[in-house]
Amino acid sequence: MNPRCVLQLVAWFGLLVVGLVVVVQGGRSRLDAQAPVKAEPSLKDLLTRLKPLEPTAALKTFRVEKGFRLELVACEPDVVSPVALAFDADGRLYVAEDIDYPFPPEKGKKPLSRVRLLTDPDEQGRYRRSTVFADGVQWASGIACWQGGVFVAAPPQILYLKDTNGDGQADVRRVVYDGFGTHSAEDIMNNLQWGLDNRIYGAASYNGGDVRPAADPRAVGTSVRNSSFRFDPVTGKFEVIPGTGDFGNCFDDCGNRFVANAGTLLIHPVFPGTYLARNPYLTVSSVLHNAAAGKKLMAQISPPEPWRVVRKQFWERWVNSTPEMRAARFSQAELAERGFVTGGAGCCIYRGTAFPEEFRGNSFTAEPAGNLVVRLKVEPDGVTFRATAVVEDREFLASTDNWFRPVNVANGPDGCLYVCDMYREVIEDPSAIPDDILKIIDVTNGRNRGRIYRIVPEGQRRPEAPALSKASTAELVGKLEHPDSWWRETAQRLLFERQDKTAAELLRKLAVTARLPQTRLHALWSLHGLQALDDATLRQALDDPHPAVREHAIRLAEGRLASKDLRQRVITLAGDAEPRLRFQAALTLGEIADDDAALTALARVLTRDAADRWIPHAVLSSVAAREAALFRMLLQDQRFSDSPAAATCLSQLAALAAARRRPADMAVVLRAVAQPPLADRPEWQRGILLGLADALARAGGSLQEVLADGELKPAAGLFAQLLAEAGKTAADDQQPLAERVSAVRLLRHGRAEAVRQPLAELLVASQPPEVQLAAIQSLGAQRGEAVARLLLDRWPGVSPRCHNEMLEAIFREEARLPLLLDAVGKKVVPLADLGPERRQRLLKHPMAAIRERAERLIGNQATPSRKAVLDRYQEALKLAGDPLRGEKVFAKTCAACHRFGKEGRSVGPDLNSIQNRAPDALLVAILDPNREVPSNYISYTLATKDGRVLTGILAAETAASVTLRRAEGAEDIVLRSQIEELTPSGQSLMPEGLEQQIDIQQTADLLRYLSRQGGP
Repeated sequence: MNPRCVLQLVAWFGLLVVGLVVVVQGGRSRLDAQAPVKAEPSLKDLLTRLKPLEPTAALKTFRVEKGFRLELVACEPDVVSPVALAFDADGRLYVAEDIDYPFPPEKGKKPLSRVRLLTDPDEQGRYRRSTVFADGVQWASGIACWQGGVFVAAPPQILYLKDTNGDGQADVRRVVYDGFGTHSAEDIMNNLQWGLDNRIYGAASYNGGDVRPAADPRAVGTSVRNSSFRFDPVTGKFEVIPGTGDFGNCFDDCGNRFVANAGTLLIHPVFPGTYLARNPYLTVSSVLHNAAAGKKLMAQISPPEPWRVVRKQFWERWVNSTPEMRAARFSQAELAERGFVTGGAGCCIYRGTAFPEEFRGNSFTAEPAGNLVVRLKVEPDGVTFRATAVVEDREFLASTDNWFRPVNVANGPDGCLYVCDMYREVIEDPSAIPDDILKIIDVTNGRNRGRIYRIVPEGQRRPEAPALSKASTAELVGKLEHPDSWWRETAQRLLFERQDKTAAELLRKLAVTARLPQTRLHALWSLHGLQALDDATLRQALDDPHPAVREHAIRLAEGRLASKDLRQRVITLAGDAEPRLRFQAALTLGEIADDDAALTALARVLTRDAADRWIPHAVLSSVAAREAALFRMLLQDQRFSDSPAAATCLSQLAALAAARRRPADMAVVLRAVAQPPLADRPEWQRGILLGLADALARAGGSLQEVLADGELKPAAGLFAQLLAEAGKTAADDQQPLAERVSAVRLLRHGRAEAVRQPLAELLVASQPPEVQLAAIQSLGAQRGEAVARLLLDRWPGVSPRCHNEMLEAIFREEARLPLLLDAVGKKVVPLADLGPERRQRLLKHPMAAIRERAERLIGNQATPSRKAVLDRYQEALKLAGDPLRGEKVFAKTCAACHRFGKEGRSVGPDLNSIQNRAPDALLVAILDPNREVPSNYISYTLATKDGRVLTGILAAETAASVTLRRAEGAEDIVLRSQIEELTPSGQSLMPEGLEQQIDIQQTADLLRYLSRQGGP
C-alpha cells in the first residue's frame, strides 16, 4: 500500500475515535462528561490539511479503466485553474482559467481569471508553450472558436477575443452580450459549444439574468432563468432554449444536447429550439429528462475530505447561524462524507475513434467532489435517452488524491478525451462551509495550480496534428468524412466562416453519397449555413436511410414548406416508425398548422402516441389556434378513441381552446361533449369539462359564464347534470376513491352558493385524506373570505395532512388573512402550524393592519426550538424500531411528498438515496426540514394579477407557464400572462412540526424503516 495512504488511514482512524466521544449540547459541541478527555478538541486539530502533489506524483494516484493510461498535457505554471478548453483549427489549445473561483473579483480590482493559449511546438502531445491570451476575464467558464479568435463565457458577459498581430495575445476585445447573472460562482453561465445548426450554445445555469446585446444597451433584456441559450455569431440573434444544468453542455453525433447538475450526471433537454414558445397557452410539466436517474452513488477511492467530516460531526454548531448556512445550500446527500454524486460538472459524449467501439456515444461526466470521472452508457429511450453505469463498483477514472478536481471533459483532435483538473484543496462553494472552518482552511488554495490530462488507449500511436486553417475549401469538405467528430465540426465551422460558395456542389454530393450518416448531417447543415441548400438535396435527405438524417432534414425543411413536395414528405414522415421522427415532424408541422393535411398528420401522431410522455406536447405546441378542429377530428377516429390516453389528450385540447377565450372554438368543444360518441362516455365528458373549466379559471374566466350562452343549452344542461352527479359521487363513500376525488375537483367550478356547503361537509376526519384535500383545494379556488371561515371552522376535525393545504387556500387572498389571525389568537390554529415562511409573510405583509396585528400575535413568540425538539427526540436513536410499523408511519406522514421504494409521491426529495445515512442525520432531516433543502425544492411565492397568492416548489417553467407543486402532488399551473410576481422564499416546502404527529417510538420505527439496506 502507498505509504501516504497508510498515514491517511491512521489519521482518519484517530479522527473517528475522537468523533465517537463527541455529542451535541446546547448548540455547541462538547465532550461527553463520561469520556476521559476533559477539553473540547480544537477544529484546527481535527482539520487535517491535505498537501498537494506535484504533477508526476499525482499521476501515480490514478486508477483508470483497464486498457487506458493517463497522460499529462499541461500543468502549472503553464496552466492554472482550468475549467474549459477548445482546440482551434490547428490544434492550439485555448483554456479558460477560472482563477477567481469561488469569489467574485475584489471590488475595484481587475479579475484574476483569464484565457490561456497553449501550443505543442514539437507535436509530441505536451503543450509546453504557454501565453496569457487575455487577462482580467471575470469567471472565465467557456470557449468557442470563431474567425481566428474565440468567444468566451465571462459572466455577466460573453466576450469576443482575437489576436491580429500574431503575438499570442488578444488585441481585439469586444463585449458581445451582457446581463448574465453573477450571484453565485457555482451557477454561472458556462460551456459554449458549437451545434450542428451553426449556432453557439451555452448553459445559462441558475444565476439567471436578463441578457441583451452589448451593442444596444437600450434593448430589452431576454430572461435566461432556468434556461440555456444559443446565438448566431454572424447576425447576433440570441435565443433562449429550454433546459439547463449547473455546469455542463455537450452534444452527441446526431445533435442531441445534454447538460449536467450537481446531483445528476446527464440530463437531456427534450425539446430542441424554441418550439414551445409558439403557443403561449401550452403548459408543459417538464422539459428535462433525467437520463442518469439510476446513478446516485459513485465508487470514490479518495478518503473523505477533513472539512466534510468535521462539518457533519459538529453541524449543530453552525446550522442557520448565517443566511448562507440556511435551507438553499444543502442537497439530500450533502452532509454525507463521501460516496454520493453531489458535484456533477462538465459532461461530454465520446465521439472519437481512438477508444474501442463500445465507448462511442458513452457519456463522461466530471465529478470534482468525488475526485473522479463517471462513464455511462447512453441508449435511446423513445424520444429521449437512458444513461446507465457500465460497471457498478468502479468509475472510469478516479484518484486517491483529494486535490484532483476534474471539472470538464472534451473530445480532442486525436480521438482522445481531455480532462480539465482545477487541482484545488477545496472545490466547494464557501457558502456551504461554516465560518469556523473557513478560518482554518483556504478555499482558494491551489488557484495557482492546475492540470490538463489526456486519456489514451494503450498502444495508441499519436496521429497527425491538425492544420486546418490553411486547408482549401475542397479539403475542408473532405474532412467532413473524418470519423472523429472534432475534425468534422471544425471543418463545418471553417466552411461557415469562409462562406465560399464553391463548396456547395461538393457538399450536395456529400449530403447524398457519404458513407457516414454524421457526414451527411454536416453536409446538410453546411449547405444551410452557406444558404445553398436546394430542395432536391433536401428531398433526398428526407428519404435518407438513417433516421437522424431524416430528422434533421425535417427541421431544415421548415422554411421551405410552401413547396408541396417537401410539405407532403414531412407529412409522410409524421408516420415514421422512429418516435424521434414523429416527434420532430409534429414540431415542424406547427409551421403550417393552417393546412388541413398537416392537421390530419398531427391527429395521426396523437392517435399513435397519445400515451407517450413527450410527443403529445409536440403536437399541442403545433396546433396554433386549431385545437377545436383537431378535437373534432380525433373524435371521428375510432383508433384514437380506443387509446387509454385519449381522454387526457382531449382534455388538454379542450383546455387550450378555452385558454384562447375564442367563443366559437369553445362552442365546438361544448357541443361535441353533449353528443355521441362522448355522450356514451361520462368519465370522458367530466374530464373534458374539467379541463375547460380549469383552463378558463387560469385565464381569469369561468365555464359558468361561457355556458350562459343560450346556444350552448345542451352543454349547460350536461354540466349541471354532471355537477349534480359529482355532488352525489363526492359524498358517497361506497364509490371508488379516484372517482370521488375527480368529482370533488369538478365541484370547484359549480356556483359557489350551491357547492360550498357540500364541499365543507367533506372536511371531517372520517373522510379519506385524499377527499379532504380535494375539497380544500376546490374551496380554495373560490373567491371570498367565506371560504376561510368554512376552513377554519373545520380545522380541528380534519386530518393533520390537510392543515398545510388549508393554509395555502387561506393565504391565496388577502381578505382571508384577518380571519386566520383571529384563529391564531384563539389558538384554533397553533402558531407552529404556520411554519417560518408563512409567519414571515404575515410579519412583512404590505398591508399595515395585517403586519401590525401579526406582530402583536406572533412577533414576540419564539418559534418552537428545533434544537429543543431534536434533543427531546434523541431518545428515538436508542429505541429498537420496527420497520413494519415504520412503513405505516411513512405512509401516514411522509408519503404525501416523498417517494421511498415504490411508495409515496415525488414532490420533495426522493428518499431512496438515503439508506446509508446515519440515523442521527435522518432525524435532523425529519425534524428540522429547513436545515438542508436542495435548491430545486425551495418554496416559491407567486402573486397573480387578479390578487391570488400561491406557493409551492417550481416544478416546471416554460415560455408559456409556471407550475408550482405542493404536498400530495397538488399543482397550480399559472400562465405567464397572469403572473404579477414570482419570488423564492428560501424555505423548505416541508413544514416544521412533524413531532406533533409522531411520537418518539414512531420516530424510531420510521428511522428503522428508512435505514433498511436495499430499501423496503
